[in-house]
Amino acid sequence: MKWLRPAEAKRLLNNLVPYMADMAEYDLATGLRQRNIFNLRWSQIDFLKRTCEYYPEDMKSDKPLVIPLNDTAIKILVKQLGKHDEYVFLNSRHKPVKSLNYKLWRIGVANAGIDEDFNWHDLRHTWASWLVQDGVSLYALKEMGGWKSLEMVQRYAHLAPEHLIQHASKIDNIMENECHSFVTGACLDEEVVTLDKMRKILKNMEEKWWVVSDSNARPTD
Repeated sequence: MKWLRPAEAKRLLNNLVPYMADMAEYDLATGLRQRNIFNLRWSQIDFLKRTCEYYPEDMKSDKPLVIPLNDTAIKILVKQLGKHDEYVFLNSRHKPVKSLNYKLWRIGVANAGIDEDFNWHDLRHTWASWLVQDGVSLYALKEMGGWKSLEMVQRYAHLAPEHLIQHASKIDNIMENECHSFVTGACLDEEVVTLDKMRKILKNMEEKWWVVSDSNARPTD
């Protein structure tokens, strides 16, 4: 799985032919698959709702998808207005784009100093990687990208360790608040906690957290 950093993506867009740069930027803005961009029709776009709709037959997952359009995507769409009555993107001959011109793509990739193995689908990986690194949950990413299952987006989980740490740190607040109430409730006027007092506090905490009525069993998870 390959993905670009923002500076690399900017270099790539600057080195692609104009119509291809527009489609690539739209891909980076939406994360859509190649065929869903090349075959994009105006009938799928709702500027008022800022959405783009795909029918089951259009999607690899065989499920309908409605994606929200951000400002970047809207800007690119507005740029295409008036070029064609049906299709959004046109090639340099002013014809609907049916397939990728690999020669022009490779030239743009090479001129941008990007790994020659970087292909069009990696733009989708780049979109997903950017979102995960910025804190978007894998569940939200799955919905936005039209993947069939959560397992299919697990490959991006390792890109957001800082975000996961933020979630893990929430337990600090829970334990600090709860443990503090246990301690202060047990020895409100004590400044020094003796060993015996600590044992009583721990026993009190154990009873509050673990004891199940009519049973000595402890939770397993």
